[in-house]
Amino acid sequence: MESGIFVYLSSLISRASIYLAGVISANMQYGYTGMLNLGVAAFSMLGAYVTAILVTRFDADFLTTIIASIIVCVIVSIFIGLVSLRTKGDYFALVTLGFGYVLYSLFLNYQDEPINGALGIPSIRRPSFGDFILTRESFFFLCLGFLVILYFIANKILKSHYGTVLRSIRDNEDAARSLGKDADKYKLSIFVIGAVFAGLGGSMYSYWASYIDPGSFGIIDSLYIIFAVLIGGKGNLLGSVAGGFLFILLPEPLRFLNLPPNIIGGARQLILGVLLLLTILYRPDGIFKEKTKKFN
Repeated sequence: MESGIFVYLSSLISRASIYLAGVISANMQYGYTGMLNLGVAAFSMLGAYVTAILVTRFDADFLTTIIASIIVCVIVSIFIGLVSLRTKGDYFALVTLGFGYVLYSLFLNYQDEPINGALGIPSIRRPSFGDFILTRESFFFLCLGFLVILYFIANKILKSHYGTVLRSIRDNEDAARSLGKDADKYKLSIFVIGAVFAGLGGSMYSYWASYIDPGSFGIIDSLYIIFAVLIGGKGNLLGSVAGGFLFILLPEPLRFLNLPPNIIGGARQLILGVLLLLTILYRPDGIFKEKTKKFN
């Protein structure tokens, strides 16, 4: 029984850690820079499919899949960024939403190998380092380490001068430009960094789930990520962690109720919707409010 509980908890925390990669990505772009990216899940899909194809087709090891996912996400995000950043505000959100929908449709309707359309890609083994394949317990610790590394990198980025410029662009882009800051360059760079974070999360997800299909990366998943940012707190990395874990853990008790799957799905959406509504009404800045510097 204790072993079963550990397996369940480790799987749950692993999933939450992976999900947080997307939430941190969205917070860097939206919370710190004011760029509402509704295509976060699309980059997670890219990372997941790159990993799944390399593992199932070429028996690639963990480091190879990670590097490949980063390269693909960088290339695609530069292209999408150069197009979408020509727009601002709601139009930027619509362009990224369109990108997410187009990519989802492409993967869903491409029925041939190795994508397999709606059938997805099964039999994705756990990460390997050379001939060594991680056990379930080892993968749990890998996920925690993955989250710590991403959080550390994001924290270093956002607490630097670079992060200060991002906030200035969010608060008043015209003023930032008047001070000689190339806002377009900064916005493109954080868009690419966020895409890499989301892609790495997708890569880890494919290992965790051992099966992926386009349904795991739909438009609703991008919205859930944005909701987690709003609940945790925009412009606060700790808020990303809190919001992401809440989104994964809060509906979890529904699994232990003897309810049909369609009822559980609807109840989960209801719980998350109520949580978002309560946050907007009583904690509009999120669970963790953004820390602002005080100057005397």
